[in-house]
Amino acid sequence: MQKLRLELKYVSRKIGWLFAALLIVAISGCSAGKPPLSETLNHGINFGDWKQTEALCNQILEKNPDDADGLLARARLKSMVGKNSEALSDLNKVLARMPQFAQPLGNRGILLSNIGKTQAGEADLKQYLALTSSARDVYTRYCRSVTFDYLKNYDSAEKECKSIVNSTKSATEPAALFDRGRAQARLGNNREAAATLESLALKHPSAPLLGTTLAYCYAESGQLDLAIKQCAAIAKLEPDFVNNEGVWGWALEKKGKYDEAIRHYDKALKIDEKYTYAFRRRGYCNYSLKKNDAALNDYNKALAIHSDNTAALLDRALLYHDIDKHKEAIDDCKRVTILDPKEVRAWRQLGDSLAHLKQWKESYAASSKALVLSPKNTTALCNRAWASREMGDYKKAQDDLGAAIAIDSKLEYPYYSRGLLLRDEKQYAKSIADFSQAIKIDPTNAFNYCARGCSEVRNGNYKEAIADCTKSIELNSNRLHPYLSRGEAYSALGQNTLALRDLTHVLDHHPVNTEALAERAKVYQKLHKTKLAADDLAQLKSLK
Repeated sequence: MQKLRLELKYVSRKIGWLFAALLIVAISGCSAGKPPLSETLNHGINFGDWKQTEALCNQILEKNPDDADGLLARARLKSMVGKNSEALSDLNKVLARMPQFAQPLGNRGILLSNIGKTQAGEADLKQYLALTSSARDVYTRYCRSVTFDYLKNYDSAEKECKSIVNSTKSATEPAALFDRGRAQARLGNNREAAATLESLALKHPSAPLLGTTLAYCYAESGQLDLAIKQCAAIAKLEPDFVNNEGVWGWALEKKGKYDEAIRHYDKALKIDEKYTYAFRRRGYCNYSLKKNDAALNDYNKALAIHSDNTAALLDRALLYHDIDKHKEAIDDCKRVTILDPKEVRAWRQLGDSLAHLKQWKESYAASSKALVLSPKNTTALCNRAWASREMGDYKKAQDDLGAAIAIDSKLEYPYYSRGLLLRDEKQYAKSIADFSQAIKIDPTNAFNYCARGCSEVRNGNYKEAIADCTKSIELNSNRLHPYLSRGEAYSALGQNTLALRDLTHVLDHHPVNTEALAERAKVYQKLHKTKLAADDLAQLKSLK
């Protein structure tokens, strides 16, 4: 069974958490037989000053309140500063007159999806795809990739992005370069995306959308200080740009500055109370600060908006797992596997949580499913090995643990697990070697010293066992097993007073520990305390 030192950060799907949050601003100028946004308005939103662009929208709408270009551009600007109801109103005005206009359908579909009206949003997005099926220009293909992601058709989304990158190798126009950079980022090529977008940012330093997209690429590629600096610069231009606060929080979170990250997520949620990403990431920050109740509350709020948000479900499952609510963790993982059967993390976590409930057959099946999807997933290999061990298939368990070590010899947990397996098979010297390797990799882990100490006792290396158990207790005095093993070692060396101290400590906290009762009875007999020995043996007999 995998210990709780699982990877705590779940990476997002193919496009990344923050980039998903930025998608609301994507669809514009993607019409099918309808006039696009004016070049001036579109350029102003992507590369210019939003205040000037909004002023231009208002001038257009003062002359003609039904002007589609002005309404669509204003809707985009409103959505980016959290004014979703106003943005939706503008889009509805356009669609009331032109219900088959692809562009506002795409925008409205994303907006509805982002505020939790998933069914209505999906209907708009499917209609958008149908209306743009024959379009081949770069911008429409980019917008289609966004739409595919919202509809969970990740393969088609990836295909569109690869096509964009391939077809824009020699692009020089700002709009094409912007689409190229965003497509690169959505494919996970964030350093290449940053290089593409940097050339634009030099020419358009006052563009909030461009600047925040660049900051996201910096954050995803590990250039965290650059990301934070970029976000700070954009905040001066547009203090209510909700996604900028999200990127800023994400960069700080990656630096481990959870309190600072929370402040930016708080601000983002003041701007847009349905910003799911901020709830989820704030939840993780609270989780990292061991504020589990606050973390659970945030995850629940995210899922109240988007009940099918697989990332939030997985985050909540991990929290449930860590606070020993394994049934709840299993429910969340199973829901994810229904929503996305190819989600490796869900199958892997499901296997781990099932193991904690000793549902070994089911744990084995879930871990095997994870390995079908990701054959080199070391955590799933370890989880399946535990299930095999508990079901008595030691060979299969050894094979899986050996495979995990071959994949990554710097991982401590497979050595620890194989050490336990070898100890079960009474191969004590080999188990000690594996525990020693685990200690070499992680000398701060109390479990490893305790496990090696137990093997040392069984191998007759009592002085070494005492040293290991003492070290384990120094690292974590709350566990009872090192006291038990050390007590056995003291007893074997005839240091009965010390043995009695350790064994009594175990029984004070766990009165029905049969190993401690049996060993203490032996010590009492050696000390000629026959009445106390008889009491322990009677208690032991009643338990058996």
